[in-house]
Amino acid sequence: MCFFRMVAAVVVGIALFFLIAGGLAYVKWGEPPRVEKGSILVMSLEGEFPEYPPGGYTSGLLAEAYPTLHAVLDDLTKASVDDRVNGVLLVLDRPGAGYAALEEIRAGIQKVRGAGKPVWSWSDNVDLKSLYVASACDSFFVHPTGYAFIGGMYVERMYLAGTLEKLGVQAQITRMESYKSAVEMFTRKDMSPADREMEGWLLADIYPRVVDDIAKGFGTDATTLQSVMERAVMPSGDLVGLHMAKGAREWDEMKSALPRPKGKDEPVLLAASDYDRVPADKVGLKGKKKIAVVHAQGMIAGDESGTDPVMGTIMGYKSVNSDLQAALDDDNVAGVILRVDSRGGESITSDRISRMVEVVNKKKPVVVSMVDVAASGGYNIAYRARTMLADGNTITGSIGEFTGKFAAQGLYNKLGITKDGTGLGPNGDFYSDYRAWTQPEFQKVASNNRTAYHTWIENIAKFRKLDVAAVDSVGRGRVWTGRQALDRKLIDGLGNLDDAIAAVKQAADIDSTEKVTLDHYPKPEGFLATLLGMNPAGLPGVLAHRWLEDRRKTWDGLSQGNVRMMDLPLP
Repeated sequence: MCFFRMVAAVVVGIALFFLIAGGLAYVKWGEPPRVEKGSILVMSLEGEFPEYPPGGYTSGLLAEAYPTLHAVLDDLTKASVDDRVNGVLLVLDRPGAGYAALEEIRAGIQKVRGAGKPVWSWSDNVDLKSLYVASACDSFFVHPTGYAFIGGMYVERMYLAGTLEKLGVQAQITRMESYKSAVEMFTRKDMSPADREMEGWLLADIYPRVVDDIAKGFGTDATTLQSVMERAVMPSGDLVGLHMAKGAREWDEMKSALPRPKGKDEPVLLAASDYDRVPADKVGLKGKKKIAVVHAQGMIAGDESGTDPVMGTIMGYKSVNSDLQAALDDDNVAGVILRVDSRGGESITSDRISRMVEVVNKKKPVVVSMVDVAASGGYNIAYRARTMLADGNTITGSIGEFTGKFAAQGLYNKLGITKDGTGLGPNGDFYSDYRAWTQPEFQKVASNNRTAYHTWIENIAKFRKLDVAAVDSVGRGRVWTGRQALDRKLIDGLGNLDDAIAAVKQAADIDSTEKVTLDHYPKPEGFLATLLGMNPAGLPGVLAHRWLEDRRKTWDGLSQGNVRMMDLPLP
């Protein structure tokens, strides 16, 4: 009995420690920091980061573990108008965001520079994406003994068909159609001609523009940059001689070389995790009228948004629709921006969000702002909006569906596992994984999937004022860049969040020069729910996902049962 009491006491003590420590940290993070005059904002861009805090977390609470694109853009905007901030230093370590998000960051950098404030960048681990951001800055410095890999863009897939064969698992999948390549992970051992063709037209649109932007930023040309890529691997210090870096400095040298405010012996450095907590209204970015920004990101599945340790960020229809409803009910909200960053998911969940977008748009203008990916289900939730904007490098489209099941009787036999059962009525075991579908049964599934696809393209044609045949000709799983989607009338224009704000102003008859307040959704959760992980978006799930994210490659889920999927393999 004493032993169990001792264990209980230890558990309670640990819990109290984390509650008290977390509470103190939360109080600290909850208070806006003091920003000294002449501060230099230091921001780090490394690895993967989501568009917005998953599950409604404040960026301050998980800033170190989970930086976001939203926080980066918000901080750059604030820094451009905050007279206490004299410049920005970006630390670049192979940022993992897509080229659409990075292009938005480049635009944010131009805001700061346009305000007459310098933006420096520094890296000890340089790649093409680092150069893409650095080329938008006033100057770029590298570590003297750092590492640089500067090569072109390459798409590589993993295929499991051979593994499934060895395991005795049969993947029975129907899709609309040959360009819906996510399923090929389970059905092929190599890249299909259609997938290779599609990736070819995506790369052909994005690659030369990125190369050209980098070359122009460094005052050189694409041919010179191409010769640098042919070297592939080099010490980062070599970039100085190639006129792509201004100098080579250790980190302490980089910091000490920054300008000092008058009367100070050292530069005043302001951490982004602190600046995140400075409200926009404190630097004059507040207006009488509000625009709601509803962030819709991650794999579309189920009811509630959150973070799954394996699948990553999840977008649930109840969560997103609740945010849309809140924006609709707020009389001070003049319009809504639906900020989409999703490669797809369950079709019925997507349909429910899409319908809510339609409902809101009838009363208040809804403008879609696509980020890195708004494809398949990500496109589905967006097409009923009044205006659809995408970055030129956004990946969108993927209008198509797939569904199926895994028949695993062969695997069960290898393991000595058997299944048996009984039922009443036809097709009770239709989705059992203990048997494969017969050809007539598979045709029933394929026919149902085909019907769902045609219903979808008919709805797109209705809301986009297009011919059904025209939508079909750019559908069947085809994926496009934002520029290509605009040419095919799948979106209304190219633009970032600032352009979406301008579009809402125009639709809501707000003067283009009038300041507005951006009201972001989802709202932060309570402290206890965040700390204890009382829902799927809890802290344990977030941290577990972050740990797994560094140890796995993204893989596309497959539907089971009667759930249809509209998923997209990321280029």
